[in-house]
Amino acid sequence: MFLDILLISLIAIFLAAAFLFTLLPLVVPGIILTIIAAVIFIFWKGLAALGLINLIIILAMGLAYLLIDWFGGVLGAQKFGGSKYSAWGAIIGGILGIPFGGLLGVIIGTIIGAAAFELIFDRAEVKKALTVGAGAGIGFLLGSVGKIIVVAVATIAFLWGVWK
Repeated sequence: MFLDILLISLIAIFLAAAFLFTLLPLVVPGIILTIIAAVIFIFWKGLAALGLINLIIILAMGLAYLLIDWFGGVLGAQKFGGSKYSAWGAIIGGILGIPFGGLLGVIIGTIIGAAAFELIFDRAEVKKALTVGAGAGIGFLLGSVGKIIVVAVATIAFLWGVWK
């Protein structure tokens, strides 16, 4: 009884944290927490209780999440004419922006990082660098929306498997 309550609580915490870690890229990608919740459930109740199809959906969403995560801001910067430097600037700026305002800090850091790296390393004009920075920000936002959808689908597949 105590173990059941503990495991249910732990799974609920992991599922809730998955959405938080998707919005604010903190220690681990949010989808990893959803996968951990599924693994805990499988060890607790068995794979048959979750269902193989639901597990495959969760793992497929994990792959989709990672692809979106890797390519979101980078593709946004490149779509607006950015170089490889702006892509690195978007990544570094996003990470450095976390302590300065959470999600808003990440967005602003992504924009500033891409624009700054484009200015400094690619010697781009200010107008082009600002356009590339805006593109990186748009790419990050679209990627975030995609990652939230992916985590939601994985969570729904998990909950569907648990309650079916």
